[in-house]
Amino acid sequence: MSFLRQMAAGPAATLAAANVRTRWSGFVGASVAVCLGVAILAMTTLVWTSSLAKTPERIAGAPLIAVGQSAVNQNGAPSDLRPWSAATASDLAQRLSAIPGVDDAVVDRSFYAQATDDGAPIPAGDEALTAGHGWSSASLAPYRLSEGRPPLTADEVVLDERLGFASGDQVSMLFVGGPRSMTVVGLVDVAPPDGQPAPLDRAVFVTDEVAEQKSPGASVIGLTLAPGADVDSVHAAASTALDDAGTLLAGDDRSALEPSYIAHDRFIGAQLLSAMAALGGFVSIFIVASTFAFNTVRRRRELSLLRIVGALPGQVQRLVLAEAAIIGIVGGVIGAGLGVLAAPILADTLRRVDVTTVDFDIDYTLWPVLAAIVTGVVVATIGAWASSRSAARATPLESMHTASIEHSAMTRSRWITGGVTSAAGIGVSIVTVTASADQRVLFALFAAMLFTVAATLLVPVIVPFVARVLTWPLRNTRGATAMLMRAELANSSRQTAQLAAPIIATVGFVVLISGYVPTSQVAYPAAVTAQLQGQSIVWPEDKPGLTEAEVSEISTGPVIRAGLATRLFVDEPGQGPSVLDGVGWLSPQDDGPDHAVVSTLLADEFGWHEGDSIDVGFADGTTETLTIVAVRDIDASMAGFNLSRETVREHDPASLTESVFVPAESAPDDVGPGAVVYDAATYAKADYDRDYWLLQQFTLVLIVVAVGYTGIAVANSMAMSIQGRRDSLHVLRMSGGTVRQIVSLIAAETLVIVTIGVGLGLAIAVPSLSGIAAGLSETVERDVAPQLDTPVAAAAILACFALALGAGVLTTVRSARPR
Repeated sequence: MSFLRQMAAGPAATLAAANVRTRWSGFVGASVAVCLGVAILAMTTLVWTSSLAKTPERIAGAPLIAVGQSAVNQNGAPSDLRPWSAATASDLAQRLSAIPGVDDAVVDRSFYAQATDDGAPIPAGDEALTAGHGWSSASLAPYRLSEGRPPLTADEVVLDERLGFASGDQVSMLFVGGPRSMTVVGLVDVAPPDGQPAPLDRAVFVTDEVAEQKSPGASVIGLTLAPGADVDSVHAAASTALDDAGTLLAGDDRSALEPSYIAHDRFIGAQLLSAMAALGGFVSIFIVASTFAFNTVRRRRELSLLRIVGALPGQVQRLVLAEAAIIGIVGGVIGAGLGVLAAPILADTLRRVDVTTVDFDIDYTLWPVLAAIVTGVVVATIGAWASSRSAARATPLESMHTASIEHSAMTRSRWITGGVTSAAGIGVSIVTVTASADQRVLFALFAAMLFTVAATLLVPVIVPFVARVLTWPLRNTRGATAMLMRAELANSSRQTAQLAAPIIATVGFVVLISGYVPTSQVAYPAAVTAQLQGQSIVWPEDKPGLTEAEVSEISTGPVIRAGLATRLFVDEPGQGPSVLDGVGWLSPQDDGPDHAVVSTLLADEFGWHEGDSIDVGFADGTTETLTIVAVRDIDASMAGFNLSRETVREHDPASLTESVFVPAESAPDDVGPGAVVYDAATYAKADYDRDYWLLQQFTLVLIVVAVGYTGIAVANSMAMSIQGRRDSLHVLRMSGGTVRQIVSLIAAETLVIVTIGVGLGLAIAVPSLSGIAAGLSETVERDVAPQLDTPVAAAAILACFALALGAGVLTTVRSARPR
């Protein structure tokens, strides 16, 4: 009764702490797994929170920003801002500048501008699309003139000093209309005052009049305040002045003006961080569960003794969970510290592989670290939950057993859980087939996780059969090694399953993740090549698009397509303004200044029909009525709203032509610097190379995480298994067995176990990869066969064999030595 009173008083934690302290070697694997899992979570969370959208440095000097109405994006991207017309923007700026406390209200315009050097564009990406501004916008940063003066005439320009020009230089500037010779009259220093990385875009400033010509519409007005002005009072007055014309942003809300190309990079980085965190958490639970399963079997008699002295099943279960919680706390605290130290390394890695912004530093806040530690405790207790229930079922009678006998490899709960996870894995695999390309990898990863759990739970059913088949050729060999190995594997199927579990997970993940990249590489370029057969494509080089001058030169011959991308604004009944991706290009039979062709998807969404007239808002803030002359099935990857190229150019003078498609026989021989001519196959490969390279980096990081965990899991599982069999090994020694014979026995068992794990891992990965291939086949409308990255898969399999054999042999040598 005294024990009962002590347990009731809560000494489970004390006893658990004593067990962890005195038997620390048995908990090393679980502790290291939790430690690494928490380190990955803390590291990824710190990087993620540090790379969230921030106020662009270019407008950071304006405490208040007036923006146009928010429009819902039909593609699911963040909302866009509906621009004001030039007249409306000017009127709003005058009203806002008259508010007491406002020093100036600056209409901010952005447009394509790119400097050239010796006739060739200075290389730039999408950042060049918004690099051009009127000089008054420089006060919103504020940017400091490091040399020269502001521009005063249409042929003068102020450049970012990083471009390498000096005041007085002549420079050929690329605008949408084509090259223009200008005089550099000043340079700006764009480096932030606190030493942070400078903005990615190379700013180009012209006069406000030129800026208005190149971008008539505006959706941003920055307010600079007079010294001593009360921000809250100005905010209230400015909101009243705006009325329904727009919204006022302040503080962190100004991050909504982050450029879209930066948001895209952050999205890709967030996917990688999410996958790393999910994989780390899953494998941590997996290893903790395996460790505690071994411990529970080894301590069966000890737990039964607790039952003899009066411990209730619930108290035994709480003891095991308390041990897991202690491991979670210790591993979590250490892991969180490692995560904090490793966060800058991960951030630098993401910057190097170009999947995040270049202008962020780690923002060390407390909540990601605390959240990671709490997650570590939760992960540890979840991993030990099944073992704690098994421990609670220990009976007092088991303390009388002198041998550990596995009575039933498959319990009812094991059957049920295995069946449920198998069904869930099948369900997620079906979703994977129909998911978008961006989501397919994550869905496939989750399906593999579910199948891995199912395989681990159900593998004891097939272990005896597989063990007999694999050892059948050895049945007539001399000695007892084959007989002992066959008996051990067949009669300890649950233990075999636990040993095979990390092998299953590793092979499954590595084969699946590495196979996705070559599978997608086969699918997308081949499909694009087939669609563009017989065409040549003029593609921009070192700049984000083709100028009108280049398009005019190319268009002297036949042109299949030379679309102008633009943003269109329509009012959806009951939903308010919506923004659509539009393209300025119509076939000859549909062409007309007020004509439009829409996809069936958009027509169904908005209730449009052929012959309908609709009001469409444009980038210059004006609205026109267009007539829908056709509703057709348009490729989902293309813009769903097509209109006349001339109409787009009239209302969106800042739009660039992304590419020009011409018949192969009419392809120009020389398009000058800044453009290149591709055939269909080369274009398809070049268009996909960027995504392919990103996928390679994505999968490389995940594979390193998976294989790194395998080393821990395999070594931990094998070491615990051998330590649990020390008495059996001692009996073999007493019976005349040599250390060499015992090591040979363990090595043979290990080879069989790893073979089982590899086979099940492949059985998980190949169907999941086939599901991805099926989804890609549907997307690209052509047959795509799953592709295996054989060198990576072979390396992972060999690593599993080496790690398992190494851990098993080393532990056996230590355990089998004479006492």
